[in-house]
Amino acid sequence: MKARQLKGTQRAAMAANGIDLGEGSALNILSDTEYFGEIDAATTKDNAALLEALLSERDKGAILEAHMEGAAVRVRQGRGDHRIAFDAPSARVTSGDGCFLFGIATDMHLGSRYERLDELHDFYRICRDAGVSVVLNAGNWIDGEIPRINGPDLHVHGLDGQIEYLCGQYPQIPGIETWAIWGDDHESWFGRQMGVDMGRYAERAMRAHGRHDWHNLGYMERDIELRHAGTGRSCRLRLVHPGGGSAYAVSYTMQKLIESYDGGDKPAAVVAGHYHKMDAGNYRNSWYVQGGCFQDQTPFMRKKKLSAAVGGCIVRYEQDPVTGALISQEVKMIRYFNRAYTGRLRYSITSEQVDLPDRGR
Repeated sequence: MKARQLKGTQRAAMAANGIDLGEGSALNILSDTEYFGEIDAATTKDNAALLEALLSERDKGAILEAHMEGAAVRVRQGRGDHRIAFDAPSARVTSGDGCFLFGIATDMHLGSRYERLDELHDFYRICRDAGVSVVLNAGNWIDGEIPRINGPDLHVHGLDGQIEYLCGQYPQIPGIETWAIWGDDHESWFGRQMGVDMGRYAERAMRAHGRHDWHNLGYMERDIELRHAGTGRSCRLRLVHPGGGSAYAVSYTMQKLIESYDGGDKPAAVVAGHYHKMDAGNYRNSWYVQGGCFQDQTPFMRKKKLSAAVGGCIVRYEQDPVTGALISQEVKMIRYFNRAYTGRLRYSITSEQVDLPDRGR
């Protein structure tokens, strides 16, 4: 009983002072020069002394993650010039120096004959070399299936077929996680027809394949907290699959999207998919990035005179430690123009006329 009371008191005290409590999912703490320590709370019977010790470590620049184990508190801490802790279940990223680095890869439409899978793998390698630990995926990771709409465009059919293909073919690079939402179309075609939560379905399939690098952040949009470890100040990055039609002016859809947010709902940054465009800027004090796509221009897009910006982005944000606001956004756009990856691509309703690259990587 005393241990349970001590646990509750310690949990409340640390939470009130801004120390993260993680249960079941450890933070991946990355650092250039990093060391870890443990403090056993069982040897510190005075709660005030324990709290003082922990806060002292935090004030020295440590990122703290506390796990309750009965009466004991296990504390994991990291130091260094570039400390970033990623916590997918909580959709939270904590940075020791206020700098945040993400890859953005979205709208790959796997299962489509117009997918650019080899470029997707190449982009993840570029992210690895750039030091990216999390790639944000804004949805449409599979093409879905409605025969009258995209049936002739598919080389993988059915819900299970496309999910298996996703699990087997989506890039998996040690040290990189993919945080993904699912859109209101394509994968959602299966979801609406069958009453399936496609995000959870895909994540469970990934786990069944032994993959723990893929994390489901939910349906259509998710806010990710960006927090400065030194001051506790934070802001929100919104990962969104907006839906709706594209515009001939590339930036127009993002402007209208940001305008649609109420004052208290407007995030500091927006990362969007769906439109297959690549663009970045600042509008009404919100940074935004359209992340491109990894699917060639389909017959539908050709008829609608809509271009496809094949590629992805690497984005770096800098945060003001006093206010938590994002004061800069640097975007590196990686584009793929050479179709040598996919060979001769011709529009056809028969799959035999489209050359697909070897998937045996």
